[in-house]
Amino acid sequence: MGPVSVVIIARNEEENLQRCLESVSPLTGEMIVVINDCTDRTAQVAEKWGAKVFKQSWLGFCAQKQFALEKATQSWVLSLDADEALSEQLQKNILLFFEYAHKSFDVVTFNRRNNYLHRWLKYGDAYPDKVVRLFRKEAVRWSGGSVHESITYSNKARIKHLQGDLMHYTFKNLETTLKKQILYAQLFAKDNHRQYTAVNFSLIMKLVFNPLWGFIRSYFIKAGFLDGIPGLIYAIQRSMYIFLKYAFVIEFLLKM
Repeated sequence: MGPVSVVIIARNEEENLQRCLESVSPLTGEMIVVINDCTDRTAQVAEKWGAKVFKQSWLGFCAQKQFALEKATQSWVLSLDADEALSEQLQKNILLFFEYAHKSFDVVTFNRRNNYLHRWLKYGDAYPDKVVRLFRKEAVRWSGGSVHESITYSNKARIKHLQGDLMHYTFKNLETTLKKQILYAQLFAKDNHRQYTAVNFSLIMKLVFNPLWGFIRSYFIKAGFLDGIPGLIYAIQRSMYIFLKYAFVIEFLLKM
């Protein structure tokens, strides 16, 4: 067991949270779950696994995760979403990291594998989806806007990459995924529309060509076609998301 706090934010995640907490239980003596606006048994599932549960009204992804991070009492933090879980290989390698190597590093990365259309994608933009989830508490902060939060750390931070995948059970069904995509695109536009004074040529080019390039990159250059039909639909959906981001920016500007 390492000097690590597992930190999770969750809203109505009782189905996913059980799997997440089970995967990290061998690693830690402290599990922290920050919940908001739950109408299911998320809190009860967390308490069943011995987690400390905190209620906090939604602050946005970045601020919510920073709030949760500040609740951690250990020197290392493993920050997960409720729909993520450690693979057996990653779990073993994290245990080995704390046994032999954690004093020499500040930040740990590993690959995330995404479940989409009930298949584990292996190519395209979906994999390897390299993420930072394990770090010294004092070495990092969460930063970003309303969506697409990220960990920031010093250029001098000592970084280690561990083998093994973080399993991301992001897909429930297409309807839910598309609704989430629209929400994230709207949040992106809310955060970014002020950098434009009007609908200009540059913005129109991003609307037209960025989605096309996103599809070509994911499906052809990164070999998303090797994931079959799920890979095709994933690449198209990612392209749609890029289109929607700039379409909502334009909508904001036209309302001004």
